[in-house]
Amino acid sequence: MTPRRTALALSGWLAFAATLLPQASAERIIPTVAFLVFAPGAACVGLYHRVDRGAAGDALEDLAFTVMLSLGSAALISEAMYLAHVFTLDRAFAALAALTTLAALCPGPGRPVSRIRRIHPEETPRP
Repeated sequence: MTPRRTALALSGWLAFAATLLPQASAERIIPTVAFLVFAPGAACVGLYHRVDRGAAGDALEDLAFTVMLSLGSAALISEAMYLAHVFTLDRAFAALAALTTLAALCPGPGRPVSRIRRIHPEETPRP
């Protein structure tokens, strides 16, 4: 687990804690909007492993995909809660924070589950 993924996993809960601050204060608005726009998408983008990293448009493409996934997931969670008649800001924010935490902690394809090196039968050392 890298420090970046750990920070991404905790970002939702820190932004959720910021909702306890006074309304319309910059200390509340900045972290919550930054989380809603970037964090869920960044966690989901981190799930997939791209082989062709390093091309010129990759950073901009990943940023656009991150924002799209973040806003889309926020809209889907909010609408599902509205349709179930259980929507509150706290519940929607907690659901997004949980989604972000799970996506950030989940090892995506191409990431090793553990650092244990598997030895194949043909690679076993001979005595």
